[in-house]
Amino acid sequence: LREINNRHGHLAGDAVIGGIAEVFRTHLRHYDVPSRFGGEEYSVLLPETSLEQALEIAERIRAAVAEHRFIVETVAEPIRATVSIGIACYPEDASEQTELVHQADLAVYRAKLQGRNRVVAASAEFALMTTETHAQPLLTDDGAHHAVLAPAAQQAPATERRCRPQPLPRLRLQSGRLVALVTSVTALGIAGGAAGLVLGGSRDVVGMMVLAALVGASQALALEIENGMVSVGAVGIVASAGLFGWRGILPCALAAGVVEVAARRSAIFQALFGLGTATLAGLAALGVFVAAGVLPHDDALAATLFAGILAALAYFVVSTSLVAAAAAEQSRARWQVVWRERFAWMLAHHVVYGAFAVGMILGYRSVGVYGLLVFVLPLVLVRQTQATYLDHAQRAAGKLRDAAQTIREQNVSLELANRLLRESSAAAMESLTMTVDARDSATAGHSGRVRETALAIGRVLDLSQPELDLLGHAALFHDIGKLAIPDAVLLKPGGLSSDEWQLMRDHAVEGARIIGRLGFLADAVPAIRHHHENWDGTGYPDRLREEEIPLGARIIHVAAAIESMLTARLYREARSVEAVLDEMRAGAGTQFCPRCVAAAETVMAGLEQDVSLLEATAVTVTKRPGLLA
Repeated sequence: LREINNRHGHLAGDAVIGGIAEVFRTHLRHYDVPSRFGGEEYSVLLPETSLEQALEIAERIRAAVAEHRFIVETVAEPIRATVSIGIACYPEDASEQTELVHQADLAVYRAKLQGRNRVVAASAEFALMTTETHAQPLLTDDGAHHAVLAPAAQQAPATERRCRPQPLPRLRLQSGRLVALVTSVTALGIAGGAAGLVLGGSRDVVGMMVLAALVGASQALALEIENGMVSVGAVGIVASAGLFGWRGILPCALAAGVVEVAARRSAIFQALFGLGTATLAGLAALGVFVAAGVLPHDDALAATLFAGILAALAYFVVSTSLVAAAAAEQSRARWQVVWRERFAWMLAHHVVYGAFAVGMILGYRSVGVYGLLVFVLPLVLVRQTQATYLDHAQRAAGKLRDAAQTIREQNVSLELANRLLRESSAAAMESLTMTVDARDSATAGHSGRVRETALAIGRVLDLSQPELDLLGHAALFHDIGKLAIPDAVLLKPGGLSSDEWQLMRDHAVEGARIIGRLGFLADAVPAIRHHHENWDGTGYPDRLREEEIPLGARIIHVAAAIESMLTARLYREARSVEAVLDEMRAGAGTQFCPRCVAAAETVMAGLEQDVSLLEATAVTVTKRPGLLA
């Protein structure tokens, strides 16, 4: 926007802002909420919108703005503009308004840093369901996604964020594959558990009910952490599989599901998916006991202990694999990455769970139900140990997140400061360029016109926006080296001597040296140094030839020649567009790059049409002077 204001005036900038707003209105839905956020920034609230939908909408807006030509009455040619868009989604990227806006703002700056004219989503963590031991996932089908596009605001204080309880992340049934996975797990788990009740041989109803009650209590006391919950209920399910076989699994899993619905008000289908997951994991544990041959009774302590630990690990693998598969489908991440980041740390815990399950099995075989109750206190102690460990880990993670947030904010501040420095330096260099042009009234405005022509040629050649930005700087500053040339040489009306001509030729090298000292325009130095190289190798200063010459230098060479011929000088009249085209075609392959000349022909053809239109308009105004009123 600053460049548009500086080049065409603030009225043109205001017109472009209004034009972009109209593009937003055209490509947004009737219930979306677009607004001017301040300066050149906009914000758009997209209710009930997933990340995938938000990306699609944002990309549609970005492409529409990039393709649009903004017609401004005070400017002869249409103005082009681009937008950088950042996206943040609730609740995946943030659970508070200010944090959501801040995350979108950071995404905007990342889009600018990556080259502008692009869409970037906030880099939030995976939105996983839960990390409880028997994988009771948290799901929802309410579709309550909200996305924010391209705003800018301050983040809420870190201390305030830590004090507020954060809701557990939830998966949403949005894809057909995820619905199929959830449905299959639920159906298979319930069918397997029901078959176990019918086909199982155990008649110890009291023992099964006691273990089911212990699992339900464990679920009620589950530790809620930032990404889900941790429960020791897996101990009861593994012990029930080892004691009561097929009939011992479904009652325990059902007890955990009932408690989940009653205590945490989970949706019914959430509890059903958790029931299916826990039942399938329990059946996997039972399979280990059966394969080890320690059912229904075995006095070999070592064999039973080994089988119990393997059964707990089988339970862990099946339950966490199913949860990770659903989470990976939701977040479009790899299953291995999700499982490693969220569940791998619990592997050692399940080894301990297996040992506890074996203790409950042996205790029940020895003294009945009392043997199960003896292990209540150790399980409570395990839960408390886990709570202490998790609390410490969460505090450490919180500190790391705060540090990372501080670094991100500092990076944004540094980028803003760097951008202001670049803009200030570029503005100073533009003033110097104007000084160069002002030294010779015959070439006033030469650098600006060369830049416009070079950019037009660059667009025909399909240069990217970063390449166009660099080309624009190089074209604007291509003659800045003339600051080192004395007026007696630069403004000499007659022919130059050989020494004076060599001094004049050195302006390309001097210009590259001046711009090279700026640092941030270092990439423009080759185009400035070599903009007088000829395609056949007869140019200066380094006699490069053909593709050895940087593309930017070749474009500026053609643009400068076109501008020079189209502009009247004291010693000659301005040439017509057709005459300039003939001259450029004659020099293609010797003085000029053929590809750049071909692109210039396209640009000149459009210019010729504009000239014809202006001439026709002039005739109309001459015939009807009353229109001027």
